[in-house]
Amino acid sequence: METRERILDVAVELFAEVGYDKAGIRELASRLGFTTAALYYHFRNKQEILTALAESVCQEVEALAAEAEAKPATAERSAGLLASYYGIVMARPRIMTVLESSMATLRSLEVGKRMAVGMERLSELLAVDDRPESRLRAEAALGILTTLHRRASGAVEDLRPHLLAAAYGALVHPVAE
Repeated sequence: METRERILDVAVELFAEVGYDKAGIRELASRLGFTTAALYYHFRNKQEILTALAESVCQEVEALAAEAEAKPATAERSAGLLASYYGIVMARPRIMTVLESSMATLRSLEVGKRMAVGMERLSELLAVDDRPESRLRAEAALGILTTLHRRASGAVEDLRPHLLAAAYGALVHPVAE
């Protein structure tokens, strides 16, 4: 494993354990068996580590939005977009947990701003029309996939169809009066 990847893996563990804000560079270096100077050789600061963690997710969200924009707006596109987004989340659940718990810092970083734009694009693509309530439903659908897999007990793959159904239901289920 490359040193940079190892640093990111251990950072995810530390950030998930104590939180990004409470995690320190010294603690990270110690867990790695590095001096802080050696760690600073690879990353200038904690924000640069968070940026590196967020970058791959951001690129995948941007690519997913671009791919979906090239397709006509159909129920199949929405279902496929939700399934693909769930795939992004499940490919790196611990990183997603860290990013979600680090939103205040992430919003101040360029990658966080790009991620917000990407998620906004996904919401727009999922919304069935231009009404605010449709947009809210789209954001709820993405939120289901981003967060609920962590709260479920049992094999996450067994829950995949249920989480996707809940997300899709958030988009299209009629409102009870």
